[in-house]
Amino acid sequence: MNQTAGVVTLGPTSSALLCVSLSLGFVLSLYVWKDSRIRTNRDNPSVVKLRIISVCTYSVFSFFVAWLCGITFEELGLSPDLFKVVATSIVGLGLTMIIFLGPLLELYLECGLNCLPRFTGPQGIFTLRNLVVGPLVEEFVFRTVMIPILLKGGWSRGYAVGISMISFGLSHVHHLYWNKPILVLVQLIYTSIFGAYSSFLLVRLGHFLPPALAHMFCNFMGLPNPNFQHPKFPLIAVTYVVGLALFCFLLLPATEPSLYDSVYYNQNAFPQVE
Repeated sequence: MNQTAGVVTLGPTSSALLCVSLSLGFVLSLYVWKDSRIRTNRDNPSVVKLRIISVCTYSVFSFFVAWLCGITFEELGLSPDLFKVVATSIVGLGLTMIIFLGPLLELYLECGLNCLPRFTGPQGIFTLRNLVVGPLVEEFVFRTVMIPILLKGGWSRGYAVGISMISFGLSHVHHLYWNKPILVLVQLIYTSIFGAYSSFLLVRLGHFLPPALAHMFCNFMGLPNPNFQHPKFPLIAVTYVVGLALFCFLLLPATEPSLYDSVYYNQNAFPQVE
C-alpha cells in the first residue's frame, strides 16, 4: 500500500486486506460499549441505540477510508443524478419484490396492511434498527465502500462481488455469541447469497440505493416460510413459481449497465477492471 499525492494506492492484496479489516472493524464497533457485550442485552433498547451510534460513526470512518483511496462520490454509487436515483431504485426494489411475489401474497392474505412495519411505540427502535439503520450502514460499508476499493485494487467485478459477499456473510458469525450454531449457519448462508445479489445490484446499476432498498425489503420479509396448510396455498404456490420465473427472466435485461451508465463499467473510473 503506497501513498501518492495524499491518496492511498491499492494493489490486489492490500485492497482485500483492507476490506477484511473494515469488516472486522464493523463487527468490533458493535461491542465497544460495555453493556453491548452482555449476551442478554442485544435487544435492550438502550444497547440498540448505542449500537446505532457505533455503526453510523463507523460508516463515516469507512467513507474517510474510501476518500483516502481516491474514491469519488460517483464511484461510491452516490451520484445525485435524478434519473439514476429513481430508475435504479425502481429496478432494484422491483426485482426484489418480484422474487418475493409468493411470500408477499401470503403475507397480504394473512394480515393485509396490518403487517406494515411500525416505527412508533415500544417496537419502534427495533424497526429502525432492522429496516433502516442496519440495511443502510451495512450496504454502505460492505458494498458502497468495499467494492470500489477492490476494483481500484485491480480485482475484477466478479471477484469484487465474491469478496464482498464473503466478508458480509462472515460478519454475521459473531451472532454465535447469543444464538444457536444451526441458526447462525442458516443466517450465514442466507446473508452470503443476499450479499452476492446486493453486490450485483450495485455493480450493474451503479448506485447505492438499489441494494439498500433491497436490503430493507428483505429484512422486512425475512426468509420465505410457505404455509402448506393455507386454504389458498395452490394460488400462493403459483405466485412463488411465477415470481421466481419472472425474476430470472428480467434480472439481466433490467439491470443492463449501459442503461444506467454504471460507473463500475466506466473504463475511465476503473480502467483495469474487466
